[in-house]
Amino acid sequence: MASFFGLLKGEMLNGNAGVHSLKKSNLSILDSILLCLLGCAIFFPSSLGGDFNKLALERFVFLMSVLVLFGFRFFRLSGVAFLLFSSIAIFYLMFSIIYEGSDYAFGHALSLLPVMTLLLLRPYRSVSLSLVLSLYYVTVILVFVVGYVGFVFSEVAFLQTSLYSGGYSGLSERFLGSFVPVSIFTSHSYAGFFYFIFVFVSSLLFYHGYSRLFNLLVVLVSLTSLLALKSGSSYFFFIYSCIFLVYFIVFLAPNRYTLIFLKIFLLACLVFVLVFFYLHYASGFISRIIGDSGNGLLSRYGGGVLKPSLDYIYERPLVGIGFGYSESFYYTDSDYVVVALRLGIMGASLYFLYFFLFLYSSMRAFLGASCFCFLVGAVSAFMISMPVSTYYRTVPVLLLLVLLFEAINKNARIGHVKR
Repeated sequence: MASFFGLLKGEMLNGNAGVHSLKKSNLSILDSILLCLLGCAIFFPSSLGGDFNKLALERFVFLMSVLVLFGFRFFRLSGVAFLLFSSIAIFYLMFSIIYEGSDYAFGHALSLLPVMTLLLLRPYRSVSLSLVLSLYYVTVILVFVVGYVGFVFSEVAFLQTSLYSGGYSGLSERFLGSFVPVSIFTSHSYAGFFYFIFVFVSSLLFYHGYSRLFNLLVVLVSLTSLLALKSGSSYFFFIYSCIFLVYFIVFLAPNRYTLIFLKIFLLACLVFVLVFFYLHYASGFISRIIGDSGNGLLSRYGGGVLKPSLDYIYERPLVGIGFGYSESFYYTDSDYVVVALRLGIMGASLYFLYFFLFLYSSMRAFLGASCFCFLVGAVSAFMISMPVSTYYRTVPVLLLLVLLFEAINKNARIGHVKR
């Protein structure tokens, strides 16, 4: 009798283990599907047949659907973030009502709502590290493929001009003709920012021991791409990347004996690059960053396209235009100016607090103080020249980074417990 009950108990345990294994397998399949959808969101076309006004609604619906699915699966709602979300929404509504003009741009919500939704969320569960690492690697490879293979194969060039045009008609073709690898980002400024993100993330993956040779190649190709983009933003991020890599190699890179030679070699290369850069190119790069009436910071702030918006903010610092619209204002080229124009100084302060609180809550634990400051410095600097938060590729890329960092953190905790 005792042996019978023992056998029965063993069968029940085996059955429970089988059910658990089946559930785990189903969840892994679900996570794989969700990550495929996130990859599609990152590479969602910006144009159709070269027309970049056709897909705004479709892109919005798809991205919001992905955010909702990921929100239910991996995130929780933050109470503090919800209060900030509500306050910002009130500012938008109030200023839209009191706006003195007659025209409105409610289409602005198509770029605003995805980032406002993402910033509500905080990571709660972790995805499989192997799955999210694979998505990051595939993303990087495809960005490089689209960025460079089009210079050789006309079919890829046609794909890029058809699906990833933006800015103004003919811009994508001009980049291809000038060997400027903007890839899926439509603008050399945005491409510069995201190539820096690749440098940043792959350096950290190298530090944590993941695919070191591949991530080293990602860093080198990204640095080369920053120079090839030939824009003020890309030159800034090349300099910024070099500063980050010097810090990374000196203070963060592993000190194992097998890596000491590589560490010394990379540091020597970076010092050589910085000295060579300073002697031969520094003045030209800095001049390009500062710019003139047509490019760089002066084209925006030195009596350029942002002057009417800056004048309005100066005259009415506490009152924005909400969803109002006027042809007198320019709605790109600076996150700070655009947000202050729409929400006033107080509303803009809440908005950027909302944005950076998300970065702090979602990434600070993994990055540590110094790397987090490098990331915030990059985002804050780029916001001077371009709208980062409402750019349609920022949200899915941020979502990927949060999932990646959270998965590495969980993997490190499990490894620590096992030891």
